[in-house]
Amino acid sequence: MKQITKASVITLRMERQGFFSPLEEVALLQLFSLSSPVKTPYWCAPGQPPGIDFRSNFDSQSFFYDLRQERKILKGRYQKGGVHYVLHKDLPLYGCAYRKDPNALSEKELLLLDLLSKEGPMTIHLMKEYTGMLTKEITPALHKLQERFLVFEDQADNEWDRAWYLFETEFPEMDFYCYSKLSAIKEILLRFSQLQVLFTEEMAKSYYQFSAKELKTALAQLVEEKRLLCCQVEWEKQPCYVRPEDLSALPEVSFFPSMLLPLDRNDFLSRSYESQYGKKWMSPGKEVVRYLLIDGEIKGAVLGHFSFSPVELYDVRTDLPEEEMRGRKEEILSALAEIYDPEESPLMYFDGKPLK
Repeated sequence: MKQITKASVITLRMERQGFFSPLEEVALLQLFSLSSPVKTPYWCAPGQPPGIDFRSNFDSQSFFYDLRQERKILKGRYQKGGVHYVLHKDLPLYGCAYRKDPNALSEKELLLLDLLSKEGPMTIHLMKEYTGMLTKEITPALHKLQERFLVFEDQADNEWDRAWYLFETEFPEMDFYCYSKLSAIKEILLRFSQLQVLFTEEMAKSYYQFSAKELKTALAQLVEEKRLLCCQVEWEKQPCYVRPEDLSALPEVSFFPSMLLPLDRNDFLSRSYESQYGKKWMSPGKEVVRYLLIDGEIKGAVLGHFSFSPVELYDVRTDLPEEEMRGRKEEILSALAEIYDPEESPLMYFDGKPLK
């Protein structure tokens, strides 16, 4: 087996994830497809579309907003009920992997499903009038129906009062039996491998939220089928997986060029490492506002507090040696200033020391 170095993996990973040169619309859409299901930004207004930061030189959120209006990307509930988006063409794959049992319906779910079947699309306000149910009863039942892909929430804009439809009337072409759950997970893991180049089971679980049993079974079959190779590298404690064809694609490089980006917590890379780094830099009463991608690796975090008024920035913590941390201080501050106005969201500390 060809020698796998960290620099070669990171270089190919960053290239495939669009960090080296701005992606045009077609390439960004392909990245969206491979990294689905895609969450909205970690802290955002209700109804805000997803975006993919730092990979294009145009406004990706406006781009995906338009695609959402055209129903080319579709809102759904995946991974324990969280809001995510996938391309229309990818819905069968992700639906087969994540769909909850469409037959295990509660009384309230059955009532709402019957109402939409008889009366057609309606808002939650109208559902209240027809059923006498409270919003706090209707909303979770609709979310459960979304997880079963039985209703569709037409999130065409940022308005609160949105119409709900029967899924089968809006998308009669969708087939949620074209994959078994296991075969769908296997295809999704191959997409993950294409973007990550080298990955661990922990990374896949962190991003996709499949069970350990499902992942182990899928990975074992992919290795048996020789669609993935299992290997060990010195910088990872767990076994790693790589596509055979990617071994020859690894570039001959000895180092990764300097790069520093403050990633959203729902970025593809952030979520892939959330289980590993989610609590590493935490401070009492503070939360991770951004992860710091430093030279192709997550090596730090910006701590603070989210708010719809200016976000509070408290401290910056990293794994960098103290001398390098000091040397890159201005680079980090400059990168943060591109996202948060220093006048509105001043950083209070840097590496635990008051920022003067």
